[in-house]
Amino acid sequence: MGIVTLAILCLSVVSLFSFPVNAQQADSWPMFHGNLAHTGYLNAAGHSTNQTLWVFKTSGHVWSSPAVVNGVVYFGSFDHNVYAVNAKDGTKIWSFSTGGDIYSSPAVVSGVAYFGSYDGNVYAVGQNAGTTGTSSSSGIPNVIYYVIVIVVLIVVIAVAVVVLRKRH
Repeated sequence: MGIVTLAILCLSVVSLFSFPVNAQQADSWPMFHGNLAHTGYLNAAGHSTNQTLWVFKTSGHVWSSPAVVNGVVYFGSFDHNVYAVNAKDGTKIWSFSTGGDIYSSPAVVSGVAYFGSYDGNVYAVGQNAGTTGTSSSSGIPNVIYYVIVIVVLIVVIAVAVVVLRKRH
């Protein structure tokens, strides 16, 4: 009963927040498992053939799952780069270099790609980063928003744990 109560409480707090999202194409896949609910489901027609449309070569292994938003594929590589590639033809739009391998799958929200690197940093890189790898400052308000949401969730979970312990 305690775990169920805690889960309901956490879900209630999360539902109080509306996550800012720019309009995206119906076939966008902005993060691992597709959406904030991580359903892994996309309501879009697939290709009728099973042919490879393109291949993009990096200098390292690709471990992360891609995010696809508005015709751009975002993914990380063990060559220390995150790439933005045209989804139709596989041409590189930009890359952003970090100090370590990229294991994490990028999440793309409001034009900003968020990902972690093995160099110990989490990055927020704007869609217009260009090949120079300069990050966009447009992600900062979103980062602050998500930090606040995470802090509130931690506080709610801590209070719920205290309340549940007092009951026992």
